[in-house]
Amino acid sequence: MEVILKETIKNLGDIGDVVTVKPGYGRNYLIPTGRAAYATPDNLRILSQEKEALERKQQTEKELIATRSKEFENLRLTIEANVTEQGNLYGSIGTIDIVNSAKNIGKEIERSEVNLPDGPIKSIGEHEVKLIFHPEIQVTILVNVVGGEVAIKNTLDLEEEIDNIEEENKNEEIIEESQ
Repeated sequence: MEVILKETIKNLGDIGDVVTVKPGYGRNYLIPTGRAAYATPDNLRILSQEKEALERKQQTEKELIATRSKEFENLRLTIEANVTEQGNLYGSIGTIDIVNSAKNIGKEIERSEVNLPDGPIKSIGEHEVKLIFHPEIQVTILVNVVGGEVAIKNTLDLEEEIDNIEEENKNEEIIEESQ
């Protein structure tokens, strides 16, 4: 299926390019989101007239994204995680954890902007994580994963709460059976 791109899409093409894509990708994603149009002679003519306006619009959006990305330069996040006695993580640090950590210090990041090419972080220490705001605008931040008593304490508190709830339910069952 051939479509005309209405915006620059990484690994696909630039504004106004006629590209061949799989039918499902075109029908279900590119066209409904307004990123592309069917490659018909009428659409080609219309898009050639609108190409300049689309490029200006994309340039202003890119400038806004660039100013937003500047607030994330040299950003360092510290995430406390549960660790074993040997220093290994019990779980892993994913995009949600990074977004929540940034939110705690007042920075808004979308999950889709966090790039973990090697998968979730599974070790303690400093890790470089890329934030991709636009195919041409990327910022690298440092995520420091530390093991802490607070994280272990929170897990223990949660387990104790679950035990207390289960114990209360058993007590209620015993009281109901005795009546």
